[in-house]
Amino acid sequence: MIAVIARSFCAPLFLLALAVAQPGLAQPAPSPPATTDVTIRLDDRQFRAGGFELGRVEPETGPSEILLPAQVVVPPTQLRIIAAPAAGLIESLFVAPDERVRAGQAVARLRSTELVEAQRLFLEAATAQELAQEKLRRDEQLFRERVIAERRLIVTRAEATGAAAALDERTQLLNLFGLSEPEVTELRRTRRIQQGLTVTSPVSGIVLGRAADDHW
Repeated sequence: MIAVIARSFCAPLFLLALAVAQPGLAQPAPSPPATTDVTIRLDDRQFRAGGFELGRVEPETGPSEILLPAQVVVPPTQLRIIAAPAAGLIESLFVAPDERVRAGQAVARLRSTELVEAQRLFLEAATAQELAQEKLRRDEQLFRERVIAERRLIVTRAEATGAAAALDERTQLLNLFGLSEPEVTELRRTRRIQQGLTVTSPVSGIVLGRAADDHW
């Protein structure tokens, strides 16, 4: 429908341009027909039946507003949904709807059993990786001294590789939960598990709304 209307408007404009460009071919436009005013008289009964009302025009004395039904739609490219990377119990909400936030600003704080479990498994994987590396160093020394067979050294190397891969997997999971590399390093050094998780805004903008599930 829009394309048809556009063509119907473009064609007269194009033809009109041709007529103006060639004045020798232009014809005088016919005069519009004369119009006459028509007066319709209504009695009181007809006036009321028609729903007409008379009133005095008065200027506005105070602030006025017009309420119109509308819906504001944010373009998908400008909309970001911020969600906690792990389930947990919300302790604090730091922002409210229609509030402006900056990139990196904390928006919520929660306690998460999933985060605690992920840290525990990470520490187990770190311990297993350290033991596997120690065993590998010992078997390499024994192999150089011709105390053990090469087959045992190959098995030990495979175990060390698997332990390193498991530790890397646990490290990436903590990164997905929001822990930075320095925080992961500190966790491995101190072996102190943190229960809290801070959710931050990845971009600057305005909060449109917030919602949270009522279960773990």
